[in-house]
Amino acid sequence: MAVTQQEIENRLWDAADELRVAMPEAQYSSVVFPLMFWKYLSDTWEHHHQEFLEENDLVSLSAEEAREIEYRDYQSFEIPCIYPGTVAERRASWSSILATITQPGLGQRVRAS
Repeated sequence: MAVTQQEIENRLWDAADELRVAMPEAQYSSVVFPLMFWKYLSDTWEHHHQEFLEENDLVSLSAEEAREIEYRDYQSFEIPCIYPGTVAERRASWSSILATITQPGLGQRVRAS
C-alpha cells in the first residue's frame, strides 16, 4: 500500500505535536530546524541531479567524469552515501530515507545508525 503525501504530512504533524509536548520550545527547535534544513538540502540536490541526468549523455562518460561534471557544473554540495561501497549504497537524502519507512525494522535501523 502506497503512502500518500497527505498521510506523510499528517504523520509528521502528529510527531511534531508529540515532540512539542515532550520538550521545551528551545529544544524542540533544535530538533525541527535541522530536519527542515536537511529536507531543503535533499530537495535541492535531487533537483540539480535530475537536471544533470537530463542534460548529459552518461553512456559516453566514465563514472569519475560524470561525478566531476555534476559537482563542477550542477551541485554546490554533496549528499553523502549511506553504506558506501556496498550493494545497499544510496544517498542519505530525505527521499531515500523516506522510502525506508514502510520496511520492517525501522526503529532498529535508526538506533544502529
